[in-house]
Amino acid sequence: MSLHSRTVSRILRAGILPVLLALVLSIIVVSQVTAQTYSLADARSAFGDGNYDEAIEMLSTVARDPSSLREEKRKAFELLGRAYLAIDMLEDARAAIQSLIELPPPTEALDPDLVPVGLMEIWYDACKEVDCLDDEEPDGNIRTVAVLDFTNNSPGPDGADWDAMSLGFATMLITNLTGGVNLKIVERERIQWILKELELQQKSKNMDPATAVRIGKLIGAQSVILGGFWIIGKDFWLGTRFVNVETSEVLDANKVEGKWANMPQLVQDLAVQIAATINTTIDEASIDVTKRTQSADAMFSYAQGLDFEGQGSYTAAYNKYMQAYEYDSGYSQALVRAEIVKPQMN
Repeated sequence: MSLHSRTVSRILRAGILPVLLALVLSIIVVSQVTAQTYSLADARSAFGDGNYDEAIEMLSTVARDPSSLREEKRKAFELLGRAYLAIDMLEDARAAIQSLIELPPPTEALDPDLVPVGLMEIWYDACKEVDCLDDEEPDGNIRTVAVLDFTNNSPGPDGADWDAMSLGFATMLITNLTGGVNLKIVERERIQWILKELELQQKSKNMDPATAVRIGKLIGAQSVILGGFWIIGKDFWLGTRFVNVETSEVLDANKVEGKWANMPQLVQDLAVQIAATINTTIDEASIDVTKRTQSADAMFSYAQGLDFEGQGSYTAAYNKYMQAYEYDSGYSQALVRAEIVKPQMN
């Protein structure tokens, strides 16, 4: 018998081999149990606590686990994108969103009200590459409408202080028009992405009808709403006009004016006017009331938050969103937005 054979024989007689096998099996079992403890809930908790590296490890495990359900994978890739964005790892955030898009159909678009602006831009860029943007002609009688940011025409040295309401009025109209029967409203974030693609800035007041038609064609809108406003003291005026994308015709104008304190209700009234102009009505029951406020001050603070977020000033954005919530504790969207930008304050 060779030396090797005699050594193996001794190990077997000593019972060492079974012990080694048991040890290996225990290591495998422990590893499997550890992997299984990585749940989406655990990852969300780590993300919420600001432990982004830990969250990324957990989310990567959930997203790549063959046993994870499709919806779990979808949520994991989305949150993974947010986690990478929070630590400025943009390429990894993009890879996470690409993996999200590559999941078996149907492809579900991110909700711009529930994710950071930066992640929406990554989503649009990635979707453009694989042609998953929803630019198809709507079915039946559905009309697609885009609302551009409004032009601030407030006079005087303090007029520019109201610039944020360019976003604010557009956001309010979009919220109210989502209740339009047979209306599809293009999200504002999508329009901003298109403007960056065209290297245009709405604040430069170059939103003429020809540019509106160009934008409308790119996003599959049949009508584009342009608008302007002025705010002087306790008074304001807000006007809109329609551009028919197919004919380039400028259609009927609508306007409201009154006291600043009554502004939210007057904007709702304007949405009703706009709906009537395009032969539809507003179904109030279908509007998410958590995205509305009847406080003009809350809306102004929220608009300032949107402006700061778009500039990448996340701490300032957070403070403004929280200020909006303090003005109106029923304005839940302000609190939601504050929580969305909070991870990027680090």
